Amino acid sequence: MQLLFGESHEFGTHRGLSVFPGEVVSFDPSRGKVPQIGWNEVRKTARHPLWEGLPPEPDFYFVHSYHVRTSERSIVLGETVYQEAYPSFVGRSRILAVQFHPEKSQRTGLALLKNFGAL
Repeated sequence: MQLLFGESHEFGTHRGLSVFPGEVVSFDPSRGKVPQIGWNEVRKTARHPLWEGLPPEPDFYFVHSYHVRTSERSIVLGETVYQEAYPSFVGRSRILAVQFHPEKSQRTGLALLKNFGAL
């Protein structure tokens, strides 16, 4: 997901693919554990076929030290709160990406992967 944005600050400053506007920034270690590892709720911020059949606020498994910041709200399909609210599911047209690990997210993750396959 992070590579799709314009800039990353992981191990220096690097250009991304700029498919989506925004930057990748680190969580603040003074505000909580980094990396962030564990289950987090994803709040659906827009309707999308990938959400079909999933709980209203599904939990997914995360392992990451960096997250995206973007002012382009139209691409944010889901967001998660850890230190701050950040996009954890983004997309436009047929380009879709998630911050979490659906393959490690049990039944909910399998349902999401099934929906990806059905697109």
